[in-house]
Amino acid sequence: MKNKKTLIWPRESAAERPVKMFGAVSTHMITGWSLHCAVQAPVQRLSMGSCSSVQLAAGSGIPRGGGQSFGDASLPNRGVSLVLDPASENMHFVIAKNTGVLICAASMTQQQVLQRIVPMGWVLPVVPGASGITIGGAVAADAHGKNHYTQGSIADHLISLKMLLASGEVVCASRSEYAELFWATIGGLGLTGLIVEVMMQLSPLASTRVSQTVKPFRGVPEMLDIIEAQKENCEYLLGTVDGNFGNNHRWRGVITTATTCQAGTNKCLESYPHRRNISVPRFISDYSFSNLSTWALNHAVRFSTRFRRSGKTDLNSFFFPQDALANWNRLFGQTGFVDYQCCVPIEHSLSFLTALQKILNKNSAKCFLVAVKRFRKPCNQNPLVFAQDGISIALDMPWHRHTAAQLDALDDLAISFSGRVNLVKDARLSPERFSQMYPRRKEWLAVKRKFDPDDRFRSQLSNRLGLDSG
Repeated sequence: MKNKKTLIWPRESAAERPVKMFGAVSTHMITGWSLHCAVQAPVQRLSMGSCSSVQLAAGSGIPRGGGQSFGDASLPNRGVSLVLDPASENMHFVIAKNTGVLICAASMTQQQVLQRIVPMGWVLPVVPGASGITIGGAVAADAHGKNHYTQGSIADHLISLKMLLASGEVVCASRSEYAELFWATIGGLGLTGLIVEVMMQLSPLASTRVSQTVKPFRGVPEMLDIIEAQKENCEYLLGTVDGNFGNNHRWRGVITTATTCQAGTNKCLESYPHRRNISVPRFISDYSFSNLSTWALNHAVRFSTRFRRSGKTDLNSFFFPQDALANWNRLFGQTGFVDYQCCVPIEHSLSFLTALQKILNKNSAKCFLVAVKRFRKPCNQNPLVFAQDGISIALDMPWHRHTAAQLDALDDLAISFSGRVNLVKDARLSPERFSQMYPRRKEWLAVKRKFDPDDRFRSQLSNRLGLDSG
């Protein structure tokens, strides 16, 4: 980044725009996106203000963005849910049109940012697959997209973070200032402080159209061969596997690779592509359609992948295919579902996936979505970093009474191949297995104790996994 050393946070952003509390605290039922974990807790809204100093509300809390994390990472543990005011007048947004350096409020969603930057010829370098994810939430999760093997995670593109600490102090953390806080926060699950604003480097964009190629596979070896052969020639790559496991079920699906169209294929970048969708009504969540929903979504994914053809599509549809059905999580009722994601080193990927297939077939697992991605070695220095040079697989399945035991078996399998579970999607990993997957957790805890010695920021996840500073 050519101008990185000369970039500084605007004075009015860092010193004269601290965060203050406002409005009454109200109590709500708060859930993860997967709906199988929930808590009744107060919600405290925060707003950018003009005070010279601030203090957090009495007690503890955990930041919450768009509510898109699948597990219990954003659920408070005997505390409040801290939500940045999403009102447009409070959204700080500055972009250097020549360099693509962006400063924006952490409460802005990916969709809101893309709508503003795409017409200027820029795009977010890393786009996880839900448009409602906030930028602050993406940082707290060290979010990745379909291009981790070329662009890494959001950690690779961040310049600095403006944060509200447990002490009430507002600081700017970067690779050179508060460096240990900077790294502990990227993927730190909101436990080191409240991210208020983010400065990051965007990627140039020539077109709002994406050219994609679809290659079918049969068997784990063929899938891995296609991934390794294609990853050097495309911007994005995603594998989709048939999730209807059972006796003699074969590992089959498609690898979709894509590259942004070059200038000339789209005459202008006047606006971000608009997309109509339908929404699952709220009352549906009062009923349990888990088996039917899994069957329907599995067949919908199978149908769409089987008949998917190479060609062009728009950015919105490519980045967020699941947004075609808004609030689809309601289809699984109050018991919800689980998104189990793990990553194993590339040298173990064939053995791991072969063993995984046997376990899923033995349990006749019914997954409505199975997604495979290629990861590279991460730049993130957070001891809790999820990514490693290897293969990531995500299994979306309804939550049943036997699901926990089945996932424990998958945990043990991942551990035996040096794999680890993505914490931001987890709500049931045991402390013992967590310790095996993340042996550097004590390094992260040392930073947590330094900046939040009284555990003002804590969640159900931090309590469950022992990520409290006490």
